[in-house]
Parts: sequence; structure tokens; C-alpha cells
Amino acid sequence: MLGHCSGKTAADLTPQNGAHFSNRVKISGCSAALRMNIRSNLEEAEMNRKIQLFTQDQLKKDPPVLNIGDNVRVATKIKEGNHERIQYFEGTIIAKRGSGISETFTVRRIAYGVGVEKVFPIHSPNIGDVVITRRGKVRRAKLYYLRDRVGKRSKVKEMIYDGTEKAAKETAEKAAVEE
Repeated sequence: MLGHCSGKTAADLTPQNGAHFSNRVKISGCSAALRMNIRSNLEEAEMNRKIQLFTQDQLKKDPPVLNIGDNVRVATKIKEGNHERIQYFEGTIIAKRGSGISETFTVRRIAYGVGVEKVFPIHSPNIGDVVITRRGKVRRAKLYYLRDRVGKRSKVKEMIYDGTEKAAKETAEKAAVEE
């Protein structure tokens, strides 16, 4: 009966849809290789559940809403011995990647004629606050082409929010209510 365990395969005996099995599931009538496979699947599912619970605790409650092309000012906590200070890094967001606990964004700035890029994890406890100083208007998901640009050509167009769209919607709603 190599490969079968009373008519069930290893996939049938692993946890499904978040079900929890202890590591002490007794599997009789199976080959040794299949028992090892089932136990490793159970251990892997248990470990994945523990990792998910841990990462849920580490996520920030209100992560900043950032878009590519925005100019931001990122406050980073720096520890020097017993002293802790805040250092600011201001630049343009040129990329975002990942999701969940591993979500990061890349900020680029020009410092003394040299391009400097830093990658910041969004959910890091060492990131204080992220202030959006200017909204950018871009049509790309990654702005790596800014690395080759110098001077004014490396600027991103500013998205202007003058409130006219919002005011137009409000007047339209008022007119609809009056009718």
C-alpha cells in the first residue's frame, strides 16, 4: 500500500481553509515516506499560521497612502547609543513594491549633485511619519527614468488640487436637491 493511507493521500490529510491539526495526528497503515510528507505538511501549515498571526500584529493601523511621483518627507528614527533622534529624508517616490509586511517604497533625491535613493519599509517601527509635500502627476508605475535626468528635467509634474472639481460636485448636488 505504498502511497495510500486507508484510501487517502497526503493532500487529503493536510489542513484546509485555516483548519488546525496538531502535530500528533496518528496516521496508521501508511508508508513511512507518506507519513513524513503528511507530518511536514502539517508542520508547514502550522508555521504559516503562526507567521500570519505575527505579521498581523506588526502591521501599522493607518499606513500612509502614497503614490508614485509624490514628493514626501520621511521621518526616520536613528539610534545613537542611548540617544534617539529623528532624521528627515525628502524626495520623490520613484517605486513601490511588495504587499503586507514587506511593502516598501523608494525615495530619490539629489544631494550635492549626487542622486541618493533610499528604500523604506512602510510598516517599519523606525519610520516615524511620512508627510506628502506635493502630489505628482505621472503615468508610470516606476520612475527609474529619473535616474538619467538632471536639473529641471528630473522634476515630476505637479497634480493641482484647487478644489474646483469638489465645488462643482457640491453645486450639482445642491441643484439636484432643490429640484
